[in-house]
Amino acid sequence: MSLAFCCLLAFTLIEARQERWERAGQGAQNLAQAMADDIGRTIGSLDLSLQAVVDYSRLSDVMELPPAARDRVLFDRAASAPELGRIFLLDRHGDVVASGGAGPPVFGNFADREYFTLHRDKASDAVLVGSAFRSRVSAQAVFAVSRRVPAADGSFDGVAIGTVRLAPIRTKFEAVRLGPRDSMTLVHEDGTLMMRAPYQAAVVGSEVSHSKVFRQSVAASTGTFIGRSTIDHVERFHAFAQVPGAPMRLIISHAVDDLEAGWWRQTTRAGLGTVALVALACGMAWLLYRELQQRQRAEAALTESEAGFRLLAEHSTDMVSRIGPDDIRRYVSPAAVRLLGRAPQDLVGRRPQEAIHSDDLDGVASAIMSLHRGKTEEAMLTYRVRHAEGRWVWVESSVRTVYDPRTGEPDGIVAISRDISERKVAEQHLVELAWIDGLTSIPNRRSFDAALEQEWRRCRRAGGSVSLLLIDVDRFKALNDSRGHQHGDWCLQQIAASLRSVVRRAGDVVARYGGEEFVMLLPNTDAQGATEVAERLRAAVERLALAHPDGGTGGAVTVSVGAATVLFGIAGAAECATDLTGTADRCLYAAKQAGRNRVVHAMCRLADQTRGQPVKMQQEA
Repeated sequence: MSLAFCCLLAFTLIEARQERWERAGQGAQNLAQAMADDIGRTIGSLDLSLQAVVDYSRLSDVMELPPAARDRVLFDRAASAPELGRIFLLDRHGDVVASGGAGPPVFGNFADREYFTLHRDKASDAVLVGSAFRSRVSAQAVFAVSRRVPAADGSFDGVAIGTVRLAPIRTKFEAVRLGPRDSMTLVHEDGTLMMRAPYQAAVVGSEVSHSKVFRQSVAASTGTFIGRSTIDHVERFHAFAQVPGAPMRLIISHAVDDLEAGWWRQTTRAGLGTVALVALACGMAWLLYRELQQRQRAEAALTESEAGFRLLAEHSTDMVSRIGPDDIRRYVSPAAVRLLGRAPQDLVGRRPQEAIHSDDLDGVASAIMSLHRGKTEEAMLTYRVRHAEGRWVWVESSVRTVYDPRTGEPDGIVAISRDISERKVAEQHLVELAWIDGLTSIPNRRSFDAALEQEWRRCRRAGGSVSLLLIDVDRFKALNDSRGHQHGDWCLQQIAASLRSVVRRAGDVVARYGGEEFVMLLPNTDAQGATEVAERLRAAVERLALAHPDGGTGGAVTVSVGAATVLFGIAGAAECATDLTGTADRCLYAAKQAGRNRVVHAMCRLADQTRGQPVKMQQEA
């Protein structure tokens, strides 16, 4: 018995150690993924801005504008974040054609930079994310995100580049609470250490491609491993995640000794206690062997154990039920009053399925049948049960088969049930948050994409028309720069509320598309209806009379609307939802070019008929 007790304790301690490592690994993996996703979102936002610069730079009408007007068009959709630096447009010789962002215009030649030579020598339209370097413009540590600018014949015509500052990333790293010997590291796949917390200026920018930690981190997109650091030679547990859309890895490292320190203290205390208990047990066994009271003490211990089990069952907050092979309850603990509002005697002798919600009944019945037949020994069931007050209560039951000690056959089941209604409400709330924009409280881009895809499939099957409105706040960057981002966020909230007030049909969807852009989906709406709704949206925002510092908007915040309609079942109708969005985007650009605060509408045709061709548009001023 003493040996069995020691083995059980050792098994428990080993499982506790494994659980501690699993918790640490999961926490580190989640943190690494979250930090990597944050950097990835910054790079993705900058890439969208660069794509807009590339698209606009290919329009001769834009590039022939005066420099000030040209820069406003080129960088009108430029993203803004603390990490983002300047955006530049270079020509095929590496000279700066235009520059966006805070600060005076920048002139110079960057033909010697790696991001320029790579795009010049490699005909690829993919975005490139480079390693860290010191900017000649701001003298700050940055890394570059760049895209190739193709000429009309596909040849190299320049580079659009944006920079991401490493100082704000360092601030974010240092805001995370790590242990005294833990670290957080951002490395580039070329082996350059780009940032590390705790910060050491001597190692930032160094080459670490030879280290075991780096080689293992680039072997997969995510994972964990144990390795010794080449910087401070501390053995750490590493969890890493790839930065989405960039050749970078985010590594969270916990010192192994610190992770196991608590477990070693627990093991030491348990070991000393076990030695004392084993010695005491052996002494007691020897004494009991010699004493005639051995049986009496054993019986007393059994009686006390039975009383303890009954005490636990009668006072547990979870409802304990004993269900026989005939699905009839044999025993129910007093917790039934708190869980279901019913006395135990009202439930004994009845089948549990009588109070289960009809939508959950089949799943519960199937699981209980498997337990009775011995196909499974235990199961975790989640279902709804009617409370005595008439409401439905979400219940989670841990169910296990009980076997007859004489025959070894299944002899019913034991269920331990608890109320999880609050948890279900919290889970539903989290699901809703994933589909709602946090700033404007209207559906987000993900929700809109799902609605568009669903409506597109429905119209492809049943026919009809669908319209899409793309709404952009005019000169929003000037408003942000003048009044601040908090005022800009407030304006977006007011505009979102105004747009939502225009929605009249249950199937219409208004959502935040990104930044200062909104989008509205109008099922079963033809071109005339789409133009009328777009005009109501534009007028509703204009009636808000939100002050704008730029005189070009008339002193008030306005919006431009690009509207597109596709009519299914006719020759030449678009075959992809992306074509509908693209047509609306081109209409929005036309509205911007025509002076803003207006509506431009066009019918959406086949992509191969419209791509690269001027779209016939109807303007509503």
